Amino acid sequence: MLYTKPSGLLPSASPVKKLLVAVFVLTGLSGCIPPSLPDIRSDIENRDQLKVGIQYAPARYEIGPQGKQGFDYELVAGFAEYLNVELVLIPYFDTVDMEKALNNNHIDFIVPGGAYQTFATKHNKQGPHYLETAWQLNATQNDSLQAAVFDYFNDSHQHGIFDELHARYMIAKPPLTEPDIAAIVNQAIEAKDELYAHFDSVAGSVSSQISEQTLRTLLAALTFQLNRWQDKTNNLADAQRFATIMVSIPNIIPPEERLSMALAAFYSGIPHLLDARRLTRKQGGNENSWIDVQMRYPALEDPDIYRHLNAGYVNGTNTIKFVSNVHDYQRALVALEAQ
Repeated sequence: MLYTKPSGLLPSASPVKKLLVAVFVLTGLSGCIPPSLPDIRSDIENRDQLKVGIQYAPARYEIGPQGKQGFDYELVAGFAEYLNVELVLIPYFDTVDMEKALNNNHIDFIVPGGAYQTFATKHNKQGPHYLETAWQLNATQNDSLQAAVFDYFNDSHQHGIFDELHARYMIAKPPLTEPDIAAIVNQAIEAKDELYAHFDSVAGSVSSQISEQTLRTLLAALTFQLNRWQDKTNNLADAQRFATIMVSIPNIIPPEERLSMALAAFYSGIPHLLDARRLTRKQGGNENSWIDVQMRYPALEDPDIYRHLNAGYVNGTNTIKFVSNVHDYQRALVALEAQ
């Protein structure tokens, strides 16, 4: 016999039963609602800091002659400005330690410096893909920071920032050429006394251990190497920057050696000079001798070496070539003065 619904109304449930049913339903529904994730962007804005792990990599993040530089570095620095917060940058030599810091919520996101997995996992989510990589964000946070990253990348593309950074860092620069001695001699003859006039005040402020003639010919040679004396304003600024570096080189180093080391620091940065000197000392060389120190500069291009140093990668071969070129130009100017 088929079931037949009884006619009339079913008996009403008691108030107590109704209350129990309501509590049961609400409890069951609350168990189905996923807990809200932490609002990472609000946290960043409240502490007024963006903490980023970034990987050392040539042209991506490195220490240059005037400090931090690179495609990834400028992109991250721009994002901190976009959020209007302070950037706290934590550099790494590999992704393993970086990922641990991200998973433990010690940093807000990481920037791998080269080819890296471009897919999300249960531990991370990603920003836009670029140059074979993508910023990695913690999957246990909400999407507020990820949304800001996508907005920032979109704005950067629209304003040509990506193209500008690509041209500055990712297009291979030609190697330094051999010094053009004939050119510097001809221009020096034409310039005569005007050549050294704006270097005299800088030369006089550097060191009593080095003659002003040596310093002014070196400064003239340095600026010729940089721009063939085409920009007097920049020439003076470059000379002043060199003088500042010279003051920071320890006096225990012989004067002529200090000049060479200051040129190396001018080209690739004081932190790399310190690394080269430490490496020289560690390998039993004389850290106060440029001949010994320059032998270690090419090693700063080797990942197995620079990952254990403070300042990371630098083009040591070009650094040596730069110092050599300036000295060749200086010798030509000294010979010309002697005539």
